[in-house]
Amino acid sequence: DQELSLITHACYHDDNVNKEFFEIFMNSCHECHNCKCYLYDEQLLAGFSSDDSSLLTRCSYCQFSQLCNININIKQYRQNPNIDKSSRLSLDPDLKNLICNHINTLSIVYYSPLVVRAELEKIIKNHGSMYLNTNEFFKLYPTLFWNLIWYFKRLSLTSSFLYNLPLLLNLPQSAKFLIVCSWEKDDLETQTNRPVAHLHTSPLSGLLFENSVDFVKKVIIPSLKAVQLGNIMAIVSNLMDH
Repeated sequence: DQELSLITHACYHDDNVNKEFFEIFMNSCHECHNCKCYLYDEQLLAGFSSDDSSLLTRCSYCQFSQLCNININIKQYRQNPNIDKSSRLSLDPDLKNLICNHINTLSIVYYSPLVVRAELEKIIKNHGSMYLNTNEFFKLYPTLFWNLIWYFKRLSLTSSFLYNLPLLLNLPQSAKFLIVCSWEKDDLETQTNRPVAHLHTSPLSGLLFENSVDFVKKVIIPSLKAVQLGNIMAIVSNLMDH
């Protein structure tokens, strides 16, 4: 919701009605081909081997080795020309008041960090580092390109890739982008192992706490704050206490 509010705020408070805004939604959640359990990003990374030529990850539940993918959805948003600027500023930003065009959906193989490094070293050795900012790099090495986007965004690192996306994707240079990395499936209600951030919406939470508000205050919020601070021990301690 926070990510979408950034899109609506930008659209409704920009003077150029014709300006384009793009959302690149990237998801790494993977369903094991063997046991059908959902594997989240940390499990996928832990399942990669130390072989920098292997593209397989091992399921943490059944130990089955398999390829996993990063799924990418690209959407274009623009202001509704039927709503004037004064009206836009007075309205609460809402996606339903924006015009959305679905541009592309693609799925690329999820590379381990070691594979990304090995591929980058080969390309830089053969073409030089400046080659990474060319349109040819995007066209010839799309899987590596999107993996780099994923890792830089996932780790909150700055990168020229993020600034050069309009050029690399053959879009207007003035286009604005929002890149969203997600570790969850869209169909959360059908999952057997739901993410902890969503457990407070489950009827089962009532078995542990008198109400879901207590669950959020005592478990969810402190855990999320600890994640932001990188304090893993605080998360473990909090979960064990409750």
